Amino acid sequence: MPSPFDPQVIEGLYRELTKECTGQVASYIPELAKASPDRFGISYAGVNGKQQHWGDSEERFTIQSIAKTVNYCIAQKLLGEDNVHKSIGLEPSGHGFNKITLDGDHRPHNPMVNAGGITACYLIQKVCGKDALETIQKTWAAATNGEVPEVDEEVLASEKNTGHRNFAIAHFLMEHGVFEKGTKIHEVTDFYFATCSLQTNTRKLALFAATLANGGTNPVSREEVFAPKVARNCLTLMLSCGMYDYSGTFAFRVGLPAKSGVSGGLILGIPRVGGFGIWSPPLDAFGNPVRALAFCEKLSSEFPLHSCHCDCLLS
Repeated sequence: MPSPFDPQVIEGLYRELTKECTGQVASYIPELAKASPDRFGISYAGVNGKQQHWGDSEERFTIQSIAKTVNYCIAQKLLGEDNVHKSIGLEPSGHGFNKITLDGDHRPHNPMVNAGGITACYLIQKVCGKDALETIQKTWAAATNGEVPEVDEEVLASEKNTGHRNFAIAHFLMEHGVFEKGTKIHEVTDFYFATCSLQTNTRKLALFAATLANGGTNPVSREEVFAPKVARNCLTLMLSCGMYDYSGTFAFRVGLPAKSGVSGGLILGIPRVGGFGIWSPPLDAFGNPVRALAFCEKLSSEFPLHSCHCDCLLS
């Protein structure tokens, strides 16, 4: 199956968006503030294994909140969907990603906000213990057809030194019984920060997005990294909850599963077609990368990708 995307069109979008200069690089994690606002990379991986790249596709940055997708998948793989969702809800929160809030059943609203991401890490740690981070790293490697990702120690230290809101969220989860009595909260938060501090680039992100889009099977190695239903569940919650408090607007305008991170990374999954990995550090007010958002909207407009698209809408 050939790529449905004309490389010249993608090249044109990339060049057009290099001129975009709005947004601010994240500064609440001091180490992230060092990123150049001019960096911009795009990668595409198809479910046929074919790959294309534009711009700064080999530059390394940290995964940040995109880690929540793989952590959610691993939690399901280890514990099963039903057990995971006893602790983590399925609905958009209606609040910012780092709000200290739970749903009506005293659970984090979904796996894509900080409370849900921290809870997924807690669940993985319960099963894997001290091997939890290695489990994450090996899974990322399997999904991206590459080496085991390293932790950026400078970013990790910066996260720990400034992560007061996440510490508060973890204590809030403990208070409301999401964590068992006796849980060592600092070990959960340290693990969560480490998963967010793993290094990646757009080439790897595109392959991860393509693995999800391919029903959990890596399109290059043909290894099943996640069961098809696990990949489907992740894509579904990315569509409804993956873009912070902009998720509804993104679903309306783009209509595809996506997840962003405050380092400027974004993954876009197109079921049965492929995945994009995009990186551009300047963020909008919601914490989403400005150039990546614009690219996704233009891509969905240029090609019939929206999940609710039908030809009759064009007649």
